[in-house]
Amino acid sequence: MSKRVSPLPVVPRPAEGHGHGGNTAGRRASSPGQRRLSADHGTAGKRSVTPTGGAAAIGRKQLRFKGPESGLAINSAGVITCVHAGSQAARLGVEKGWVLIAINDNTVVKPRGKSSGGAAAIQKQLDLASTYTRGNYTLTFRVPARAEPDLVHVNKVIENLTDLSSKALRREEDWLDRLDELEGLRTDEAAMVLQDQGAVHGLMAGSGANELSVLFGEKTASEVKACHTVWNKLRDSKPLCTEDLRGADLSCRDRAGNTTWHQTKTAADLKHLLNAEPDATHALVEKNHAGLMAMEAILENSSPAERGEIIQCLAEKAPTAAKRLWAAGSAVLMAVLTRAERGQLSPSGGAAAVPWPDVEEVLLRSGDALTLAAGYLQLARRVTGGRQRGLPEEAAENAEAWSVILAEHCFSDCFQGGGFMHTATSRMRLGNVWHALELLIRCCADEARMHEAEKVKDVARGLLVASKGPCRPPFDPREPYREKFVQLVNQLQSATSSRLDSELAQATLATPEAAAQVATLPLDELHGVDTTAATARGAAGRLRMDSRIGHDLAHKQHSHSQFIPLPTPPWVLRGHLDASVIEDWTARGVLAGASELIDLAEGRTVGEGGAVARTGHAAMSRELMRFCRLHAAWMREFCNDRQAAIRGRIVRGLGLKLDRHGNPIVPCQAVGNAQAFSFRARSEAKGLPRTMEKMDEAIMEELASGAARALLQQWQQLQRQDVSIASKPESLGGASQDAVRELLTPACYVCDINGAEVVLCSFADMVLLHRGLLGKTLAADGLQVVRTKNGFNKNLSQEEVRSKGGYRDLKLWVMVDADGTLLATELQLHLRCFWELKKVMHLPYECLRGSFDHPHLLGQWTGQSKSRPASAVSGARCCTTM
Repeated sequence: MSKRVSPLPVVPRPAEGHGHGGNTAGRRASSPGQRRLSADHGTAGKRSVTPTGGAAAIGRKQLRFKGPESGLAINSAGVITCVHAGSQAARLGVEKGWVLIAINDNTVVKPRGKSSGGAAAIQKQLDLASTYTRGNYTLTFRVPARAEPDLVHVNKVIENLTDLSSKALRREEDWLDRLDELEGLRTDEAAMVLQDQGAVHGLMAGSGANELSVLFGEKTASEVKACHTVWNKLRDSKPLCTEDLRGADLSCRDRAGNTTWHQTKTAADLKHLLNAEPDATHALVEKNHAGLMAMEAILENSSPAERGEIIQCLAEKAPTAAKRLWAAGSAVLMAVLTRAERGQLSPSGGAAAVPWPDVEEVLLRSGDALTLAAGYLQLARRVTGGRQRGLPEEAAENAEAWSVILAEHCFSDCFQGGGFMHTATSRMRLGNVWHALELLIRCCADEARMHEAEKVKDVARGLLVASKGPCRPPFDPREPYREKFVQLVNQLQSATSSRLDSELAQATLATPEAAAQVATLPLDELHGVDTTAATARGAAGRLRMDSRIGHDLAHKQHSHSQFIPLPTPPWVLRGHLDASVIEDWTARGVLAGASELIDLAEGRTVGEGGAVARTGHAAMSRELMRFCRLHAAWMREFCNDRQAAIRGRIVRGLGLKLDRHGNPIVPCQAVGNAQAFSFRARSEAKGLPRTMEKMDEAIMEELASGAARALLQQWQQLQRQDVSIASKPESLGGASQDAVRELLTPACYVCDINGAEVVLCSFADMVLLHRGLLGKTLAADGLQVVRTKNGFNKNLSQEEVRSKGGYRDLKLWVMVDADGTLLATELQLHLRCFWELKKVMHLPYECLRGSFDHPHLLGQWTGQSKSRPASAVSGARCCTTM
C-alpha cells in the first residue's frame, strides 16, 4: 500500500519570499497541518484533528502580476476577502486575510472612514496600474502571523458536515450557517476538513454544490445567501427588484440542480434577470438534474397570462436560446405552448421554419442520397438565414438544422389529453421522414457507394438524432415506422455478416496453414498476470489496468522491479478529497467547478432525455460509488497524459518505420517480417462517459459472487468504524486487502482505455506479427503481451459471432512501460478484408445499440420493453472503434 499522505489545500500554497509569475520555489511541500482520525471513547463516532504545523512569522510579500484579472476580492481596508480558484492570485499563493499595502511600490490610498466605495477605489488603482505598466505590475502584501489552526472550530465544522451526510432534509438556516463556517476556514483548516471522510460526504450531500463552491473559493457565502434570498422571493411569488440581484450569484443551484432562472415565473422577473446576466443564452439553456432547461422551466411554470410577454421577451433578448428549444425538439415546446406561441419563438418568426410542402418535397421526392442531401442543404440555408454554403461538417450541426425543420411539423400535435400520442398527421409525416432515413442508411451501409456515403453520413446521423423527437416516456416518436426501422437494421447487419463470412473463407483459402494456426490461438487467455486478489474473493482472474506480472514471468524480466503498476491514489480508499487533483482538473478544463465535481461523483449525466444517474450495485454504498467514479476520472486523465509514451512504445514494439516527423510509414515491414498495411493509435484516452458505462458493467460482474459481496460488506462495516485498509492492512489480511482494493477501483477493469490497431493483409502476416510480439518483454522492449482474445478461434460459437455483427479480429493486450508506469493497452490485429468493411457496418451498429433512441426505448432493439443502458444491448456489438 502507498504511504498515507495529506491532500493539498484547495488554494495553492504561497511562496516564501518574493515570487514572480508562476514561480513556486520555496512553497511548502506538504499541507501545513495533518490530522488523524480517532474514535473518542467517551463519545462514540466523534472525530478530532491534531495539527503538527507551527506558526509563521509576520512579514511582507511582493508578487508580480500580469493583466487586469488578478483574481482578488478586496474590501475597503485592503484586506483580501476572497481568492478566486484558478486565478493568477491563487497560482501565486495569495491567501484570504492578507492586506494589500502597495501597488508598484506606491502605497495604496485607502478612503477615510467607513466609505462604501473604498473597495472600488482600491480596484481603480489596480486597474490604472495594469493599464499604465502594459499589464505588468507588482503588489505588496502584509502577511499576518500564522497561528495554530483553530481545532475547536475545525472539529465543529467536521461534525456539522458529517451530520449533513445522514440527513435527507435540513432546515434552510442550517446550510446557511454551514456556508459562514466554511468561508471562515483558513487554507490549512480547509485541508483538514477535506481529509475527513464524513465531512467530505456531507459536502457532497449538501445543497447542490454551494458548500464546496464556498470552500474552494469559487463563490462567497454572501453571494450564495443573496441568491437564496432571490429564490425565496421567487418561490413566494414576490416581485424582484434590481437591488435583490446585486451581489447574488445567479448560477447557484439547489439540490435538484435548479438555478435562479429555473424558478422564474413572470415576465417582470425574467427581465430583471436578463438585465443582470451578460450571458443570458448560457443561463437559459442550463439543465437541472431532471434534464430540464431553464427556459423550459420558465415556460412550464408561468401562467397563460404571463406566457405571451415571456415569449416576446425571450424572442427579442435571447433568440439564440429560443432556437435551442427547437433544436432539442423540446417536449415543453410541444406540450405547453400553443401553435401561435411556438410561432413567436420560431427561428424564422413564423409557425414553422419551412412550410411542410417544401419539406415533403425533399423527403419524399429525392431518388438518391446525394439528391436528398442537396435538397436538405437548401432547407438548412432557409433555417440559418442563408449563411450555410455547404453541408455542415458535424452531425450535431445537421441535427440542429433537421430539428428546426421537422419539430413543428412532426410532433406539434402529438400532445393530447396531458400526454403524447401519434395522430394521423404525425404518422403520415413521419412516414415521409422514414423514406428519407431509409435512403440515407442504405447508402451509408453500401460498400459500392462508400464515396457517396462519406458525403452524406453526417446528414444521416443528423436526421437520426433530430427524429428522436421529444422524450416523454412511454411515448415512442418512431412508433409509426419502428418495425421497419428495426427490420432494415437487422437486414443490413445480416447482409454484412454474410459478406464477412465470404471474406473469411477467401482469406482461409489464400493461406490455409496460417489460418489454421490462428484458429488454434487461445480464445481468451491471460499470460502471467497475477490474479491472487480475484482468487481471494472467489472470482475468475481478469486483466486490470493495475495488474501485476505474475511470478512465472519474473525470470523473464531481469529488471522487473523497475516497473511500477498503475498506483491506487490513497484518497480513493480513504474517501477523502485530494484538492491538488481537483485543482489540476480545473486547470485542465476537466471540471468547471464544484458543481461538475458533484455531478461526476454522483454519476449524473444530463442529456436530452433527462438525467441518467448511475446507481451502481446494491452491495456498493452510495459513498463508495462516489469515489469509484472519481477514481475513473483520475485514471482516465492519468492515461491521457501518457498517450504519446504509449504510442511510442507500441510503434517501436511493432517495429514500424518512422518518417522524419516520427510518424509510422505504412505499408511497411513490421516485427516478425509481417507486412503491416495500416496503423493507428488513440490520440487520447477513451472518453469518460463510455469508461463509466464499462465500469458499471464490471461492478455488476464482479459483485455477482457472494464472497465478493460479503468481503465488501465487511469493508464497509470497518469504514463506519473509521478503520481503513490503507492505514490498518492487518484488519483484512494481505490477499483480502488487495481483493477489496480491486472492488473499490472497478474502473481498472476497463482495459481498452488505451488502444492501437494494426491492419494486416493475410493470416500469414497475422501469425508472423503475433509470434514476434510474444517474444517481446518489458525488460528488453518496454512492452509484453498479457492477454489474448481471439475472434478467429475455431471454438467460437456462431451466436457469439452474430452478436458482433460477424466481425472478427485478434486482440492482444500488452503491458506497456509508459514513463515508468505499467499500463495495459489494447492492440487490435485486423485482416484488411474485414477492416475495409468497418465503415459500412458502423451506422447500422449505432442504430442497433440504441445510440439514436431515448433510454426508455432501448428495449425495442431486443424485443424487451425494459430500459437498459446502451452498452447492455445484446447483439449490438460489431467492430470495436477507437
